Amino acid sequence: MNFIFDFFHSQTFTSGDLAVVALLTVLEGLLSIDNALVLGLLAKRLPKHQQGWALNFGLILAVVFRFIAIFMASFLLRWTWVKLFGGG
Repeated sequence: MNFIFDFFHSQTFTSGDLAVVALLTVLEGLLSIDNALVLGLLAKRLPKHQQGWALNFGLILAVVFRFIAIFMASFLLRWTWVKLFGGG
């Protein structure tokens, strides 16, 4: 629990960060559209009675994976060597 408190306590937010948040929101939207198109094309190959289930299952897994990826990225970025390795 101390990790979560320290993580949020050390964060700052300035007015310059609003442009970054806006850009990330646009990029996230574009990636979501891309994922939805690919998922739709894959589900189209299935029989009609399975298409709805496949779309719902794919969307749920995509959201779960994003939360896991965001958590893992925030966890890994705590170490300097990981940032250096990723930057290299």
